[in-house]
Amino acid sequence: NNSVQINTIHSSKGLEYPVVFLIDTGSRFSAQSTKENILTENDFGISTKSFNLQKRFVYNSPVNIGFKKKIIDEERKEEMRLLYVALTRPKNFLTIIGTTDLSQIKKIKNSQDVLEIDSYLKWILGLFEQKEINTLLDNKQLIKDCCGTKVSLKTYDFDDINVEQK
Repeated sequence: NNSVQINTIHSSKGLEYPVVFLIDTGSRFSAQSTKENILTENDFGISTKSFNLQKRFVYNSPVNIGFKKKIIDEERKEEMRLLYVALTRPKNFLTIIGTTDLSQIKKIKNSQDVLEIDSYLKWILGLFEQKEINTLLDNKQLIKDCCGTKVSLKTYDFDDINVEQK
């Protein structure tokens, strides 16, 4: 009852916690599913890379590139759903932890921008104007160091946290 639980986002669906730490948000989403020689997609079917036997060269055909884009778009949509789950688990406090290069943060202007971003942290920071990011830096809620940018959108006094007993 009064313990720390470490869960994946998937396993936290439907649950709530007084305090949630969302960690490793700066890691890039996996693109492993688009690196296979044969791609499958529910709407399009199957696609393979193209081969030039005379030059002994393998390349992505326009169809294969379209498959990759569709697969990545679907995976980004699933990642967005998972981020929603993660952000809605805490009852009282949420701390987001991750590192990223602030120079790579693009302001999100439309749904295509969302699909092109490759990490949770870039999605979150992409919602802020540059002026707001500078304010977070000034207030030490974003911390720049040799490893990148650490995010702590709130600092907490854990002595004040009441854990409900069931």
